[in-house]
Amino acid sequence: MKKLALALVCLLSVAFFTSCVEDPIVGDPTITVFNAQGYVQDGMVLQLNEQYPISFICNSNALSGKNLTKFVIKVNDETWIDSTIFATQYTFDSFITFTPTKGDTVAVNITATVTDEAGQTASAQMNIGVIMEDEVELVPTPVEWYRWGSTITGLDEYGLEWKGNYSRDYYAKIVPAAGVTLLTFSSKDWDATKTETEKLVLFHNAIENGQTAEYYWNVNVTQGDMTYDDVIGTIMPDGTLNLIHITRSTTVSHGSQGAETTISGEAK
Repeated sequence: MKKLALALVCLLSVAFFTSCVEDPIVGDPTITVFNAQGYVQDGMVLQLNEQYPISFICNSNALSGKNLTKFVIKVNDETWIDSTIFATQYTFDSFITFTPTKGDTVAVNITATVTDEAGQTASAQMNIGVIMEDEVELVPTPVEWYRWGSTITGLDEYGLEWKGNYSRDYYAKIVPAAGVTLLTFSSKDWDATKTETEKLVLFHNAIENGQTAEYYWNVNVTQGDMTYDDVIGTIMPDGTLNLIHITRSTTVSHGSQGAETTISGEAK
C-alpha cells in the first residue's frame, strides 16, 4: 500500500465582517462540516487522484460576538492555516485530492479548528479512507472456536479468550486478551465492508462512536444447534484488525464430562 500526498486546491474562504464587540461574555465559537451531496463527509471512502469538495462553516459565539481570527485545517500530518480573518462568520470551501507516494497510510483524519479573538476554539473532524490503486477485496476465511473442558482452540489468532460457560446464563463468555480491543458492529457492517480501506474506516468510526465492549456473551451453550448474525471486531496490539461474523454454534452434552461446544463463522 502507499502513503497519501495531500493537495488542497481552488481555495475559497469567505468572511463576513463586523465591528469590534466589547461584550465581556466569553463562549466558544461554532464549526460544522458542510453537509451537501458530493462534499466530503465522515466515513466516506475516496478515490486517488480525484478532486472532492470540502467545506466547513464557522460562526462566532452568539452571546459573546467575538470575531473569528484563525482557521486551521489538518489532514493527517499536513496543516493549512488562515490567520487573516477578523469576522463573525467564515466559510472554508476548497477541494481535496490524494495522490500516492511511498508508504502505507490509507486512513485519513481531517480536523478543522477555528479560534476567536478571546482565544476560544471549536473543532470538527472527519475520518475517511482512500482506496489504493492496488487494493483488492477482502476474502472471508472460516472461523471455528472450540471448547470442551480445559481444551480451547481457535481464539488466540483473533486476540480473544473463552473465559467459561456460566450455568446461570447458559452462555459462552468471550473476552479480549490483554492489549486487545473488542468492538461490536451491526450485521450490515459485515456485508458493507469489502476492502481493507473500508475496514479501516469502519474500525476508526467504531472507536470514535464508543463501540468498545468488555465481552461477547451471546452464544448459547445448552442448545444442540443455534444460528446467529453477530458481528464483532478486535484490534490486536500490533494494529491488526479482525472483523468477525458469528453465524452458528453446536453443543454436544457429555453428561458429567461437560459440554463440547463449537462456535463458527467467518473473519476478514
